[in-house]
Amino acid sequence: MEFCPLADDIGKLSDWVAIAVGFAGVIATTTVAWFAHSTSSRAVKIAEEAKKIAEQQRQDAVDIRAGAAEIVESLLAVELAVLPGKIGAVLTEMNKANRTDTLVIVEVKTLRWVLKELGQTFMPMAEKVQERLHNIDGDLGKEIAELIGFGQVVSDLARRLDAKFPWSDIGPEVALNADGSVHFIAIRGQVKRMLKNSLDVAPHFARRASSIPVDYIELDALADAAE
Repeated sequence: MEFCPLADDIGKLSDWVAIAVGFAGVIATTTVAWFAHSTSSRAVKIAEEAKKIAEQQRQDAVDIRAGAAEIVESLLAVELAVLPGKIGAVLTEMNKANRTDTLVIVEVKTLRWVLKELGQTFMPMAEKVQERLHNIDGDLGKEIAELIGFGQVVSDLARRLDAKFPWSDIGPEVALNADGSVHFIAIRGQVKRMLKNSLDVAPHFARRASSIPVDYIELDALADAAE
């Protein structure tokens, strides 16, 4: 049997290598765990910061929208508070005409005034800010947009009817032909509907425009009157 004097040293060395490798593994595992924990903690902090930023941005957007709505409503307050009165005055004049399903007889001065009033916008400020109406909460912005649409349709119909008359050749009273009568009756129907819709939004703006309560009772009765 041969004896190697280095055998014990080699054995010891291998033991130390095994220990060193195991220790290195522990260090590596610990280091990886530390980095993983550190990375995880940073990720959590980043996520929390991102959440705070998103919440702040959302609140800023809400605040900006509310501020924009406040400005738009202030601009429209008087215009929309008095809108039913303006529309009601036109409807009252139109009601003076003698009407059947196919014939309308009306004073020329009344017809000219009605067509002049309807040929121009009732809501100039609302039309200017219509692209900002979506900032107003609820259905109010939508209802104002619908009123703008009504007004534009009525104005177009009125201008078309006005263009049909040779105003210099007619007397104090005019009997509209079948086409003109149908046109007049259609316009009146749209005006009445527009009055009713305007009464849905006017009280809100009347409260902003005046500290004195505004009474729309007579206009409500005019809008609801039977044909």
